[in-house]
Amino acid sequence: LLDRLMDSIIDITSADKGFLILVEDDDFEIKVARNVDRENISEAVTKVSDSIIRTVIDSQEPLIVSDAAEDSQFDSSQSVVDLNLSSVMCVPLLDKGELIGLLYVGNENIIDLFTEEHLELLKVFASQASLIIANALMVRDLKMDNEQLSEQLKNQRYGEMIGASDAMRE
Repeated sequence: LLDRLMDSIIDITSADKGFLILVEDDDFEIKVARNVDRENISEAVTKVSDSIIRTVIDSQEPLIVSDAAEDSQFDSSQSVVDLNLSSVMCVPLLDKGELIGLLYVGNENIIDLFTEEHLELLKVFASQASLIIANALMVRDLKMDNEQLSEQLKNQRYGEMIGASDAMRE
């Protein structure tokens, strides 16, 4: 579902790559990395600008960078220089006001690609992705709780009970 979501974002924004990044304990991990051909990107962590990601993590505000190589905030960033970035948009994924991740899209060939309209569309997709991720994290936590409770219950059994009455079976 997240792959399809990212493919749609790439199509609508004319980006050539898109990433869904989860943030936990001030660190980030790329969960979805797709290109314009609807393929997964290998070694995705080398394809994003850590300085742009860090800026959005710290501010929790959406960001458009029209020409990263000429942007005074990012032109000295090693990742921007190495990646030869042009246009980048990055939007935080929030769940109940808490940062859970980012949507990051970029295009290495076109300067000034993204507009405020693109940013508004990305915000809509971000709200959908936030719901999907928050629900998946909740299900994961519930499964872990269930496993822990099952283990605790198994450890607290009092041996085999002997009895055949209805009350004992109950």
